[in-house]
This record gives sequence, structure tokens and C-alpha cells, in this order.
Amino acid sequence: MVLIRRGWYPALLLAVASFIGPVAGQAKASRKSLSKLFRYSVDPDAPGGCSEYGLDALNAMADDAYTLTKEGLQAVQDSQDTSADTYAEANRLLAAMFINPSSNKIKAAKKQINGVKTYLENGGKTAGGILTNRPFLLCGDLWRVRQDMSSEMRDASGTLTGKKISDFPAMVESQASVAKKEGVNVADIYPYWSDATGSYTFDFKYGDGDPTIGVCQGDPDVIAFTITQPPVGIVALCPKTFAGGRLHSVAAEPVVDTSFYSSKPPDGVTVQRIKAIIGPGSVLYHELFHLYWGNDGTTPSGREEYSFRKMTGKSSSRPFTTADALKNPQTYAYMSLAYDYTLNVKSGSYPVEFYNGWATYKEDS
Repeated sequence: MVLIRRGWYPALLLAVASFIGPVAGQAKASRKSLSKLFRYSVDPDAPGGCSEYGLDALNAMADDAYTLTKEGLQAVQDSQDTSADTYAEANRLLAAMFINPSSNKIKAAKKQINGVKTYLENGGKTAGGILTNRPFLLCGDLWRVRQDMSSEMRDASGTLTGKKISDFPAMVESQASVAKKEGVNVADIYPYWSDATGSYTFDFKYGDGDPTIGVCQGDPDVIAFTITQPPVGIVALCPKTFAGGRLHSVAAEPVVDTSFYSSKPPDGVTVQRIKAIIGPGSVLYHELFHLYWGNDGTTPSGREEYSFRKMTGKSSSRPFTTADALKNPQTYAYMSLAYDYTLNVKSGSYPVEFYNGWATYKEDS
């Protein structure tokens, strides 16, 4: 499997302070405590610690991710229930996000979301059941150091073994496996040692000099990434993760929707794109699909997609099918975020929708 997972998102809008604040309809106590779900630290001296943001921010993020699982499932349910108050809105949303799915495909989407919800309620195995150790939730990318295969191998306690990393067949196999799945030469994949996890991971080289430069510093588009290499899963949150606010905290700026399933906004009209409402909860929600299901269930053919137009099959530059959408974590993130607004925010008496990729409301005909 491809063991390196990255979350790529557009720039977020709000400050950390606005994120920690309350939000209507936030998750109840049925989410398992953060310490039961992840190994993490808010100690300022801990490698990979999240002291800059604090425990309140981490819990708020997890609460919002949990709420998104419930609202995603509600969207699925309402799209199949003609008596639901927002049946039409849910039906439009599911048809757009999953490209006119059959009832069986809708059930498959429900299963994917249910897996993430179950994990947030119970913890347990990750990476499709392969990994049994409790995963890490880390902040930034300074928690690991790039080495090479000729570097001296460390054991799980960090003690040097006196042998090269290349002397261990399992390490050579891991490097080769990642290179194959990424479609690159084995020499392009490097071992990284982490004092935070007591383990190695394999990844690309970020930056030519400083071996501590990782994904967050090396790629300006990355907001978070997930690694599911044995022995343990890792969700790493780059600083941009915390730039957004709580669910539906961004004021909606909808325009009247004049046509269903348009691929472009009305001419001359400024619209509020769905990327403007991304927040920390949806970032974690996205990464949890990778963490819980592993790569096989969360990578469409070719690669993940983050462009709304492409993931909804509206762009000729990349064919995208229902099967692709079902494996694309950002499809679920956008779907649940959109329905969060539909359930909680109105323009006058009309629910706000994002099924076209921008904020709209549908007046009665």
C-alpha cells in the first residue's frame, strides 16, 4: 500500500482563537476521549507536541470531526427519505458529490463514514485493521529527522545498534515498497527517525540541507498528512490546520441558485467557494479516512482529488467516477461541511447549500 498520505487544502481563513470558541450543535460526549484515540502531547518540550495550540483546540477539532461524521450520515439518510425536511437539498448534494450514485453506492458511502464515526467513538485498529497500536496525533514536522540507508540503525528505544539501516532486510523492503507505490526510484525515498514515535518512516526528501525539514515546511500546499506505515499510524497537523474556525462559524454569503448542477457560477456574480468554510475539524475528518481505512480504501484511481469541480466530474481535465468519489476523503469532507451549513444556516427561510461548490439557496419555484 502507499504508506504516505498527505492532506492538500486551500488556504484557510480564521484565527485559532475563533476556532476554540463554541459552536451550535457541537458533538456530545459520545466521542471517546482524545487520549484513548491518540498518543499526543501539549508539553512544549515534547517532539511533535501541540503546545502552541493547546488541548482545548485539539478537543474542539475532534468534536467537530465527530459532528461531521454524524452530519454526513444524516445527509445520506435524508437523501433517501422523501419526508425529510431537507430531502431535496440532501438529494442534490449526494447526487453532486458522488456523481449520481446508485442506492448501493450510497450504502458504500455510508459505510465509509460509519467507519470513521466508529473509530471516534471506540478507537481500535487502523489502516484497514492492519495496525493495532494506538496512533499518534502530532503537530508540525520537526518530530522526525531525515537519514539515509547508510545511517546507523536505532532500536525502538532510540539506542544505536552499531549496524547500518541497510543491514536490516525489513527496512530495505519498506523503502522499496514505498518507492514502488509512489512510482519513484528507491533512491528517492529516505528513512526518517522519530524520537516521538520511537520508529522509522519512509518519505521523500524535503529541502536539500536541513534534515529536519519535512512535509509542512517543504510543501506550502500541505495542511496535514497521515502515515500508516507499521508499526503505528500517525496523523500530523501542519500549522495551517489551525487557521480556520469551528463548524459553520464562517458567515454564509449565498447567491440565489438559478440552475441545478451548473459547472460555473452565474456570470458577473461573486460567490463564496466551499473552500472558504474549511476548518480544523474537517482537516482531521479528512485525515481520519486515511487513518482508519488505510490507503486502499481512500485513494481514487491515480491520486486523491481536492478540486471541487474535478471531484464532482465537472472538469474534462480529469475523468472522475462514482467509484473514485467513494475513495476520495475530500469528497466526504466537502459533503459533510456542505450539509453542516444546510442543517444549521439559512438565507431567510431557505437552507444554505454548497452542492455546486459555492454557497447558494434555492427559492421555491
